Amino acid sequence: MRVAIFSDNFYPEIGGIQDSIEALAKELGQRGHVVDFYVPRYGHREFERINAAPVELNLGPNINIHRLHSLPFPSSTKQSRAVFPTPAAWCHLPTATRPDVIHTQSFFGVGLNALLVGRRLGIPVAGTNHTAIKAFGSYLPFGMDAAAAYVLWYYNRCDFVTAPSRSVFNELGRGRLHRPLEVVSNPIATEVFRPVSATMKRKLRAELRLPGPTIVYAGRLGVEKILSPSSRHSPC
Repeated sequence: MRVAIFSDNFYPEIGGIQDSIEALAKELGQRGHVVDFYVPRYGHREFERINAAPVELNLGPNINIHRLHSLPFPSSTKQSRAVFPTPAAWCHLPTATRPDVIHTQSFFGVGLNALLVGRRLGIPVAGTNHTAIKAFGSYLPFGMDAAAAYVLWYYNRCDFVTAPSRSVFNELGRGRLHRPLEVVSNPIATEVFRPVSATMKRKLRAELRLPGPTIVYAGRLGVEKILSPSSRHSPC
């Protein structure tokens, strides 16, 4: 199978969406599927922010990365890029790279391209909503109600919708989302996050002076993650 993943967020930008779709693509590639990423082109400044050389990712022989022209866009990562929808650019997509399914990860410019390509070429579109909209209100140039209405409009134009937690669907309003939907947890890098032995636990407790049960958070430090009610009450 050939899968086209459309995302407004990708390496070198740091974030959960980026990590989850990279892990997804790697696993698909290892299973023999072909993955084509359609993502923003980032500038040297975005690479410098994470002290990385401006070199393309190598995710494996079955994974291709197509970069789209973009402009800087304000966000909590200070690395985000905006891509403008370009419907004409997809008119002559080579047959050899025609995907069997499109998987859109976001609802901005690249995400709109995903809908346009799906409709123009008759390809089913699966949409994943990673975002609790209310948590990102301070970054939006328009009101919260308008933002929520737009996101709902977007996912009602996908053929199938997923989200990493029930809270994301609840925020959109399950009764207003008229597409088949399912909660699908984000992938976990088990080579990094895995249980350790009881001996190692005791050693870490002693070294870190942990008095009792401890929860460790691994993720980007963003104000929206602290303030979001959904992130506090509905774990992914």
